[in-house]
Amino acid sequence: LAQVSPTAWTDCLKELTQANHPIVLIKSAHHWLGRGSTVDRAALQQWLTQSSSRIIFSVCHRHLVRHHWRQQLTPIDIPMPNSDLRLQLWHQTFSQGVKSMGTVRWNSLAKGLALSPQQIIDIGQAVTTMAPDDAITIDHLQQALTQQGLHWKLRS
Repeated sequence: LAQVSPTAWTDCLKELTQANHPIVLIKSAHHWLGRGSTVDRAALQQWLTQSSSRIIFSVCHRHLVRHHWRQQLTPIDIPMPNSDLRLQLWHQTFSQGVKSMGTVRWNSLAKGLALSPQQIIDIGQAVTTMAPDDAITIDHLQQALTQQGLHWKLRS
C-alpha cells in the first residue's frame, strides 16, 4: 500500500465515499497516516471531515503515525490478551489437538508468546492448510510459527 500512487489513493477515497459504509476499518493505518504515505493529506482530511462513516484506523505501533494525525485522532488502546486467554484461544484453535511427535507445551506457548487473538487464528489457519486430511502434527504448528517469524520450541 505504501507504494500506491496519489491518484489511486484519491480513487480509493472516492470509492469509500460512494459506498457509504456505516463503519470503515482501515488496517495498517501507517500506510495512510505514516511518514512515508503517498496519500494526499488534504484529500484525506476532507474525507475524514465529510464522511458519514465511522472510520477506525488500526495500527500496531502508534509511533508510525505522523504526529499531525495522532493529535487529531482519538486513540483507543486494546490490550493484548493475558496468558490465560491466549491458552484458551490455543485450545479452541486446536480443539482436535496436535498429533504425534511430542507434546505441545500449550501453557508455555501461551505465556511466552504475547500474540493477539487474530495472530493465533492466523497460525491455526496456516496449520490447517499445511496438514493433509486434518492430520495436524507438531511439525505443522512449528512451521506455521516460523512462517510468522516466531521462534519457539514446541516439543517437551
